[in-house]
Amino acid sequence: MAALRERDSVAKSTAELSKIAPADAHAKRARDWLTVIDAMLKANLDKDALAEWARFRAAYPDYPVPAATRDRIAAIKP
Repeated sequence: MAALRERDSVAKSTAELSKIAPADAHAKRARDWLTVIDAMLKANLDKDALAEWARFRAAYPDYPVPAATRDRIAAIKP
């Protein structure tokens, strides 16, 4: 459930993002989202991680993702 708390924390930081330049805020949201996905993977919440990954890729199709994260997602059998 730590991943869920982390996701809630990301949501709370939205107010802080309004003070940041739009491009920086966009990149921060993407990094934070990847952190949540990584936490889900580490907690063996594969189904949740895959669902978040699909939403992440829909929102950030061109955002560079670390190879280790891509590889762990690819290794999960849906």
